[in-house]
Amino acid sequence: MSTLELAVPREGWRTRIRDFFYSPEVPYGLALMRIALPIALLFAMAPRWQYARELFSTDGAPISLWVAYDTHPWIPNPTGTMAVVVHTVLLLALVTSCLGWCTRLSLILATGGYIYLNMLDIIGTMNKYSCIASHLMFLLCFSHCGAVWSVDNWLRRSRLRRQGVPWELADQPRQFSASTRRLLQLFIAAVYIGAACTKLRIPAYFTGEQIQTWMITEYNAPNFLGGRLAMHPSILVVSAYIGLAWETMFIFLAWRGVGRIAMIGLGVAFHLMTWLTLGLWVFPLVCFSAYLAFLNENDVERLRAVLTAWRERGRGFRSSVGRLLRGRELGTLPALGPAWNHGIFAALAVVTTVGGVGLEHKLDRYGIRRPEGPYALHEVDSNRVAELLGPTSRIRNEDKVLLFDVGSIMVGGAILDRRTQFHQGETVRIECGLVPPHEDMWIECNLHDSENRIVDTIGVFVASEAMQAMYYYDLGDCTMPGEYSLVLKIAGEEIMRRPITVLPRTKACLAN
Repeated sequence: MSTLELAVPREGWRTRIRDFFYSPEVPYGLALMRIALPIALLFAMAPRWQYARELFSTDGAPISLWVAYDTHPWIPNPTGTMAVVVHTVLLLALVTSCLGWCTRLSLILATGGYIYLNMLDIIGTMNKYSCIASHLMFLLCFSHCGAVWSVDNWLRRSRLRRQGVPWELADQPRQFSASTRRLLQLFIAAVYIGAACTKLRIPAYFTGEQIQTWMITEYNAPNFLGGRLAMHPSILVVSAYIGLAWETMFIFLAWRGVGRIAMIGLGVAFHLMTWLTLGLWVFPLVCFSAYLAFLNENDVERLRAVLTAWRERGRGFRSSVGRLLRGRELGTLPALGPAWNHGIFAALAVVTTVGGVGLEHKLDRYGIRRPEGPYALHEVDSNRVAELLGPTSRIRNEDKVLLFDVGSIMVGGAILDRRTQFHQGETVRIECGLVPPHEDMWIECNLHDSENRIVDTIGVFVASEAMQAMYYYDLGDCTMPGEYSLVLKIAGEEIMRRPITVLPRTKACLAN
């Protein structure tokens, strides 16, 4: 084999890698991401604006990142007024980033302000989605996401038209390197593979106990389905394994073809269920925004063809929406030069900042400028004090048990099939799910006959950190066919009872 023949495959791989990162494309996906991600962050940061003085400034009680790790302050903590200024500029920058006005400057201001405020409040503001969103916003700063579907592009087209450039050339979308979009995709894939590696070290994830605890305690926020699905551990176990497989395979399959559709579709379903079952709502919005980085020109062209057909067939509202999405029949803005454009942006930033500081001063949430002085703390009712400082009341035994399932098939420590009829020779598996917190307990599961006589008894010790207890009954020939009951007892107190029916041994059991 010649040296030339050996070099061809290497050159092919280099070319494919170069094309993967640097092939020219119209940044449609990044433009959609630029629109969606700031909207998601506005849902989180806009409600915090009125508490900026308390959360992020020296006038309140900020818990900064450097305080938590006992290191030298990386950035000085702002005063109350400066915290309001930074937060106001952040909200304005998120809005202008979404609109695509002075896009790169807006993204830089939004990214810097968002990271700064997150580092000042690691208790409530900094969390998993804020870290992911910070990286996404940072990478967007290096992209040309404002080249389409933005005020900047609208102004550019207006200047070109006024200079006599033909309509078709002025409206022709510009192409740029795909490198930033690829970096965003690799970052998302790296987040998922890292999450999968973390789950491998958590046994409670595979048994569903971790997710079940979040659901029944509403740890994040009230949810729609969490309380219902928590009563079905088998669904949680199956979902946990599917989620782990999806996070592991995402980095290998999410690039094109059926794999991309499957991985993105599973991701949308996964994060939608985190909202419905765990009460997360900003985190799914951030992840949905990140998936837009996987859209390419072909996807947008197919969507545009659908919208064009929709416009041609539609009337009234549908036709108006079609024209708006087509974009050619929009009005022409004044031919603002870059200097005037940035000057107006700076003037709006100053006006918005002054207005935000004035509004916060007028609201005076803490009563500092009241004639009677700041708000004073009220004395707590003595009965409430006694309740808080008194000994913890004992939790009833029946309140410690979440579920009591009986079946024969177990997957990941959860009963998959709930049954009430068994044949001689089968093994009855019982799962007792517990509610935290609870103490170390001895829990019995007794088998009673139709006359409520104890036929057999099994007891297990359950540590305070455990979330379930498992029991097994082998139905041999000594267990006569008939009606029985499985009775769960804690400290001799009956908690739950499940009736079962034992049927004669089948031919399959006889063969075994």
